[in-house]
Amino acid sequence: MITTTVIGSMPKPKWLVQDDNIRLWRVSGEVLREGMDDAARISIQDQEAAGIDVITDGEQRRMHYISRFISTLAGIDPKQSNMADVGENTVNKASPVVIGKIRREHPHALEDLRFLKANTDRRVKMTLPGPMTAMMPLEDKHYEREPDLAMALADALREEILDLEAEGCDVIQLDEPGAIVRPDAFREWGRMAIDRAFEGIEATTCIHLCFGYRQPGPTSTVRDRSAIDRLVSILPDLGSCRAKQLAFECACSGLPPEFFSPLPDDKQIVFGGVDNACTVVEDPAQVGARLKQAAKVLGRDRIWATPDCGFVWLPIEIARAKLRVLSEGAALA
Repeated sequence: MITTTVIGSMPKPKWLVQDDNIRLWRVSGEVLREGMDDAARISIQDQEAAGIDVITDGEQRRMHYISRFISTLAGIDPKQSNMADVGENTVNKASPVVIGKIRREHPHALEDLRFLKANTDRRVKMTLPGPMTAMMPLEDKHYEREPDLAMALADALREEILDLEAEGCDVIQLDEPGAIVRPDAFREWGRMAIDRAFEGIEATTCIHLCFGYRQPGPTSTVRDRSAIDRLVSILPDLGSCRAKQLAFECACSGLPPEFFSPLPDDKQIVFGGVDNACTVVEDPAQVGARLKQAAKVLGRDRIWATPDCGFVWLPIEIARAKLRVLSEGAALA
């Protein structure tokens, strides 16, 4: 069987977040904590019911995939932030400001991992923002050079990753859309920051390369050729980095398996099989045919199957259906 997984996020229940902004909680305090636990259980059960092999907690405790990590760091002013996890009720205000040396004050995902492992017997994955991506919302008033800020974030990430590995996490993923946004910077210092974050890690490590979200709709996602060209320009650097897996959006981009042939044979390809922003559910036979071709071109042991990106914006029933299609397609392949 081709191993199936998810990129990370699953839809948040409407009783947990506001209808018009999934980055604002409806409740607070102990009620919020219990609600997060319940939402995580639902996400875990949805993935298990769909037949997904390597699962997450659906990122149910995170308002944003960057903000919760930022909230664990010293050196960032929590009063100046557009991230709800950093400062209460501060969405769409000023950027978070780096005012001093960045260091990790407390874990970001360790308790999430413990809850996940306590509620499933399947292999588990935890996700974190990559160093370049974690920099994107920050206004830097301390470090003089971008590479220095990136390395400080990488050091904080490595501490988190070491704790996740010690706790028995099977797959640890860095989400790094910043690499495609700024390919020159990735080649210059972004890849080195990823290598620093993954230094000495024995668990399965993964980088997710994302082209960015759009609001869900009935039409297929079409990626701009320039974004794909930027991905092409960093493929050699991805091939030489420390990550053991590379996760790509393939359904929405139309990237064929041959696109990844230049990558080293020791890199596993986590192949995006369903469009995370299209509300039309794919045909399992078509998903299976693409995965079969990918295995034929790249090698059976190198292929995993996943959605293109996270499902947080999709209606819950559509997300569940797409997970089933992914699992059925992998079984057909």
